[in-house]
This record gives sequence, C-alpha cells and structure tokens, in this order.
Amino acid sequence: MANYKIPAIRDLRDQLFFAPERARKQQVARLEILVREIDPDRDYPYDYLVFRITRFRPERNTRANLAGEALHSDLARLLLDLSGSVNIPVSDAGEQVLSVEELARRYDVSTRTIVRWQSAGLVGEKFIFPDAQKKTGFRQSFIDRYVKDRPGAVAKSRAFSRLTKAEKRQIVRRARNLAERGDLSLSRVARRLAREFGRSRETIRYTLRQFDRRHPGKAVFDRPQRGLTEGDKQTIKDLYDKGTPVRSIGKNFRRTESAIYAIINRMQARDLQAETIEYIYNPEFDEPDADENILGGDIETALQKRSARPSAERAAAAPLCLRHLRRSRLLSKEEEIALFKRYNYIKHKINKLRSALDLKNPSGARLREILDLKNRAAELKDRLIHANLRLVVSVAKRHTGPLTSIAQLISDGNITLMRAVEKFDYGRGNRFSTYASWALMKNFAKTVPEENYHLNKFMTGRQETLEAIGSEMPEPFELAEDPAKVLKEKVLAVLHMLPERERVILRARFALGGGDTPQTLQKIGEAMGLTRERVRQLEARGLKHLRAILEPEAPEPQKV
Repeated sequence: MANYKIPAIRDLRDQLFFAPERARKQQVARLEILVREIDPDRDYPYDYLVFRITRFRPERNTRANLAGEALHSDLARLLLDLSGSVNIPVSDAGEQVLSVEELARRYDVSTRTIVRWQSAGLVGEKFIFPDAQKKTGFRQSFIDRYVKDRPGAVAKSRAFSRLTKAEKRQIVRRARNLAERGDLSLSRVARRLAREFGRSRETIRYTLRQFDRRHPGKAVFDRPQRGLTEGDKQTIKDLYDKGTPVRSIGKNFRRTESAIYAIINRMQARDLQAETIEYIYNPEFDEPDADENILGGDIETALQKRSARPSAERAAAAPLCLRHLRRSRLLSKEEEIALFKRYNYIKHKINKLRSALDLKNPSGARLREILDLKNRAAELKDRLIHANLRLVVSVAKRHTGPLTSIAQLISDGNITLMRAVEKFDYGRGNRFSTYASWALMKNFAKTVPEENYHLNKFMTGRQETLEAIGSEMPEPFELAEDPAKVLKEKVLAVLHMLPERERVILRARFALGGGDTPQTLQKIGEAMGLTRERVRQLEARGLKHLRAILEPEAPEPQKV
C-alpha cells in the first residue's frame, strides 16, 4: 500500500504507538468500526476522528476537515500498521479471515492482484495465523464490502487471471517468434502481446516468466540471472514484513523460496547486529542455572490475576482519558525486582545470541529465538510502564500551573518513564517508583519553565479544559503509597545542607515551604532581584546538589 496521504494521520499513527498494548488493541477495534463508516464523498473533522479512535479529544482544536476518499485510504493503512504492533490471534477475529494466498485462491487471481486490491480500498489487518506467523489477513466482512463496491474491477481481475493452457502456449509461441526475429526485450514483447491478446502487460509478463522458470532448457528469454542489489534485498525484506507471501516475492525476483528465506535471514541478522541494546548487567546473568532461576515460572500471569479491579462507581468518577489507569495495580518491591531482573536478563541473552550469529549464513532457528525474546522483552517493558503510569499522573499534578497543561506533562512524563525503565538498576535495592519520581521531577524542573516561556510568547488562544484535570482528578488516582510524598520528605530532611539561594529557590519552586502552589521562575526572580534565567540555573544546580546528597550516581546502562 502507498504511504499516508494526510500528514495529520501519519502523525497520529506515531502518537498511538506510545499507548500500552491493551489500549492499542482497543484502538484497533475502534478503527475497524470507523473504517466501515467513512463515506468517500464526505469531509470529516480531525478532532472527531481522534476521539473515535482514542476516546479523548486533542488538546488543541485543529478545526481541520479531511476528505473522505483520502481518509479511507489512510485509516485503512493506519489499521494495518496499528494491528501489526499488537498480537491478535486470527481465532479472536470473530469472523472468517483469509490470508493473501487464501483470498487469491478463492477468486482465482494472483497474489499481486490482492496487493493491488489493497491499494484500491480492500482493508487488511495483521493477525497471528495458526502457523504462528504474523501475516496480513482480510475479514470476510471487508471482502464482501469490497466485492460489492467494485464488482466490475473484481470480475476484470478474475477474467485476466484465467488463461487457458492453449492461450498460454499461443502466447509463448508468439513471444518466441518476436524475440528471435527482432531481439526484443521481455517488456517490449509483453507490451505488444498485451494488445494482440487483449490482456494486461503484467499477465503476459507473468506467463512468460513462469514458462522460463519451469522450462529452463526452452526459455524464451534465456538470460543469466542478475545479482540482487542491496536495494533489492531491502525490498524483499520490506515485502516480507508487510505480509507478502514468500512464494510471490520469489516469483517477482526469480528466486526460489529457500533463496528468499536466506536473504531475509541475512537482512534480519544484519539489522540485529547494528541494533544498540541497552541493559543493566548483573553477575547472576552468567550463572549456569540463570535460565531456570530467572525465567522459570509465569510472573505475568500471577500479576494479572492480582490486578486491581475498581468498582464501577470509582471508575466512572475518573476522567475518561485516564480511566484505564485504575485497572493497573502498583507493583510491590519484590514484583519490581522479579520483572526488572527478567527484563534485563532477556536483553543480555539476546546480546549473547546475536553475537554468535553467522552474518553470511545465519540460522533461521536462532533468529526466531532472538525475535521471540525481543517480543517477550517488549511485553515486560510494557508491563512495567503500564504499572507506573499513575506515578506519572501523580507527579505531573504537582507541576501544573496556569500555563501548563496536565495532558502535555503526562505525555512528556511517559517518555521519561520509558527512559527510566531502561536505566534502572534493580540490584541496588531501591524502589523503581522512587527512582522514576526523581527522574520525573528532574525532567519537569527543566521542561515546565521552558513550556511556560514558549506559551507566554506564542500562545494564541485559550487553553483546553484538560488543564483543569490536575486539580479535579478524583482520589482513586492517588497512589496508595505516594513515592513523590516520600521523596519530598527526604528532600526536606537535607534541604538545609544547600547554599541559601539554592535552598530558597527550591522551596518556592516546588512548594516545599508550606505553600500549596509552586511559584514560577519569573515570580521568584522578582522577589530575589534575579533574572529568570539566573533562577533557572540556580534551580538546576540545587537539584544536582540534592541528587548527590540523596543518592550516589546510578551506573549507565551497558551498551553493546
């Protein structure tokens, strides 16, 4: 399928990929419904589309209307991309789903025709099929709609695909005469025969290529097979990643299926070798029984069984865009250690396995093992992030102000949380919530003043009502054991050890002196007779001093 036609939909795709896997699965289900409802002759507001997919409205009203025809194509592409980022078994589809090859056999057309149907509007999704492969599949309801809307195009495709044996023999005989008489290329012969036989050039070209492949001794265009360029190999891998059957790729590049698999394996091994893997090393990773001790048992299932189940009344009281946070229970210290140990050990194991790969002839079984480990690591990271999203909300609420949106802080805080998961050393014995709280406070101390400056300078309209969420968020979203409160108490205990100006600024900036509202850099500067920039510098220096007092510098993640 082509690239996105509407930049706003492409940007929305990038934002949706930051959501937890459970939320992305819900968005896939909503997209399936939305794609069916799009009328090509209508225009649709961007804000309406975002709300239909995510169930909350954009922070700023764009007031942009998108044409239905281009929108349907982009939403179909978005559905394909987003479904590819999650694991949806084909058995969970609720209706019959056909793969590319199965659909081609049903309508007696080539797989390339199915790809053209996708470009013309046939909606596909990524599913896990019974062979454990993630491939493009087509729901029966989407197939029926496409056939109903384009009966002529489908009938034409089927007609072009049905060549009798006599017609094929006649095409081959005519092509041989033209090639021997005029030394014409395959493309020129196909163009000429397409007019003579009333067929498409691609049908003629495909027929001749198939004949040459099956009868090498009688080939019409008996030319040595050209070597594949790096661009060809990358195209092969891209087609495979998009779900194109290996048999079709092999036909297109005149290679056997085993040769295509070998190329894909080498490309995957090369990409793995170039990838930077960061993790926190622990000596227990190299113990002989590390696999059994670290990976034994099913931690995720145990955690899921003990997940929080909020009452309907408490869940209904939460803001709609944050209501899903009530479903995740905070992790205990022991659970954090178990998950972080498993997460970092899996990445350590991936690094060892990939270092043993033969880049010229990589083992397919070894590659599948590595890819399976990468999926498990991604699931663990998603579990750790999702369990601590309420922490982001809790810390972000303490940094909201008249010019700072809670939604912006949460979005920025989620990125910080992801980085903290990569850098946290579980072996030091600290709680991750304490480590992440410090990272969030440090990040907000820098970004909030900058955002306030830009908003003051460039703001052209009123702020969205989401800014009120910080003060109106109901009590169920407060942490049972608030790490931010614990950290605040630790800071107050050592604050007297800082130089006077740094101590005064931090008290005012983070409301550590008994005030309820943090003061802006501008207001602090006016009270102390300093410039706004000088106050920001002293604040950063004070935070650096506090960190040195409260916690030794954490080790950097190992990069390999």
